[in-house]
Amino acid sequence: MSFRSASNQPPQATLSYEQGTYTDEDAANDPPVVGLVGEVHAVLMTIKSAADLKLVRGDSHLIAAVSGPGMDIIHLSREIKEYCFSGRHLRSGPAPLESVIARLHWRGQRYIYQPHLRVYAEGMLIAGYDHTGPHLYHVESSGTSWDLPVAAIGPSARPAWRYLGAHVADISTSSATELVEHGFLALRECLGPRLTLNDVAIGILGYNLETKTDYGAVVLKGDQIHGLGTSHSF
Repeated sequence: MSFRSASNQPPQATLSYEQGTYTDEDAANDPPVVGLVGEVHAVLMTIKSAADLKLVRGDSHLIAAVSGPGMDIIHLSREIKEYCFSGRHLRSGPAPLESVIARLHWRGQRYIYQPHLRVYAEGMLIAGYDHTGPHLYHVESSGTSWDLPVAAIGPSARPAWRYLGAHVADISTSSATELVEHGFLALRECLGPRLTLNDVAIGILGYNLETKTDYGAVVLKGDQIHGLGTSHSF
């Protein structure tokens, strides 16, 4: 599986013990999120009951998912939305993905270098789309970021990593429907065989087949996913 660093420069500091506040209770209430990138789509998936908190539509070209305590997720989600909003007004268009990732890198390093500030969350996934196609960034708490073909976050995400790593070659050429299928099977590795498609939610970005040029970002839950191939142009 190939990947590359997306940070402008490697971080100079790491987390101290005092800065970590992720408790066992937080971990138990933090379901996994998986991310996948195909030829013209990027997908984030988690369980439906956590979607309103975990999947954040930052703009028409970006969806984020954060792992960590609930209040940290709310705080970071608000920051991402505000930055995308201000970036759109400054540029008369969506903020470039690189600038969003650079902002998160700067933020992570600032909070590590100043011990009186508490580092937020345990990491996040940023799914985005630009003129080069779909992207999936795994951003650590330190601000280090990686542009990956597949990723998973959350304390119970290790089985999903194994599944995604074993199928990364197929995933890289998958359609939107096939990405959802792979993401669902990866989540099932973590959450058990009783998981159904009605139990999950997805954030999907991709090439608009109707206009041939525009891209968009939508979050779908449960029954809405079944209509992916007919009611949406992704």
